[in-house]
Amino acid sequence: MKRSAGPGRLLGYGYDAARGASDPVILGAENVSDPPVATVHLPRRVPFGLHDTGSPASDANHLIEEGSCV
Repeated sequence: MKRSAGPGRLLGYGYDAARGASDPVILGAENVSDPPVATVHLPRRVPFGLHDTGSPASDANHLIEEGSCV
């Protein structure tokens, strides 16, 4: 069953025990079962319990347009 959060992106992260490191992922909110839009392989683990709050897309759009965020 496919679930949709609507247009936009979802940010999450997982822990890779084999590497001892975390991988933040960006998912398309319209179909979260699709492969990630982007994955970042960090060199170490993100502490459990780290969290953030959502932000409007307009807050990040200028970073993407400037090339600061790929």
